Amino acid sequence: MPAQSGSSSVLARMKRGYTREAYDALVLRTRQAVPNVALSTDIITGFCGETEEEHQATLELLRTIRYDNAFLFSYSERAKTHASRHYSDDVPPEVKSRRLAELFTAYRQGQTELNRLEVGRLHLVLLDGRPRRGGEHALQGRTCSMKRVIIPEQPVPCSLSSLQQHCLGLQTAAGVSAQTQLLLGNSNTSAMPIAATAAAAEAEPEEAEAVPVVLGQHLYQGPNSSVSTGDYVAVLVQQVVGTSTLLSVPLAKTSTQEFIAFLGS
Repeated sequence: MPAQSGSSSVLARMKRGYTREAYDALVLRTRQAVPNVALSTDIITGFCGETEEEHQATLELLRTIRYDNAFLFSYSERAKTHASRHYSDDVPPEVKSRRLAELFTAYRQGQTELNRLEVGRLHLVLLDGRPRRGGEHALQGRTCSMKRVIIPEQPVPCSLSSLQQHCLGLQTAAGVSAQTQLLLGNSNTSAMPIAATAAAAEAEPEEAEAVPVVLGQHLYQGPNSSVSTGDYVAVLVQQVVGTSTLLSVPLAKTSTQEFIAFLGS
């Protein structure tokens, strides 16, 4: 959802055809219709005549919307555009650089806050290889919102249906999503700590605390399967590392069809 600017006056000069208020309303409707939807945006700073007040409006947009991904740029004049014909590229380069740095800071802060909310959530992940560092015993993949996930390489239940069938007595720990509780059922069990390490994420752990995970292998008596690049795996997010890497526990090998059938999304 490219915003370009958080200021209605800048949007008018850009000939964008919408206001900041209309954009905010669209984001609200989107999040109401698709809970936990991942949003990305494009933003240009230092557009012709941009004032400090207009810049502050864009910072406020980033802080309140909180995007999963953003592409941020300084304005540079392009020939034969409306801006080049009607406006002067009058924001000094040093001001553009300072404003761009402030936008990145606001974006990263919002992204970190969003990723904290991922702890305890269940995701469908497509495995695409190994982490570049510390990947001897780990695999990595992406969620449907392109978040990077790292899991320990280990045998897992061959399907979600097998997991549910053979682990009907499991109970999820506090903080784990309602989706996972629905999948695993309710009873007593011990927790299994995450096996993937922060070294595999190429960053130092920060902010989010680990959530106890409830799938102990000794509690699962059904058939197992190995997983590799190209497989879909249902995972439970246990820790956020860096700004956007999710250390997770693999729950079961699965498919898009089975995952949707069990959990609806």
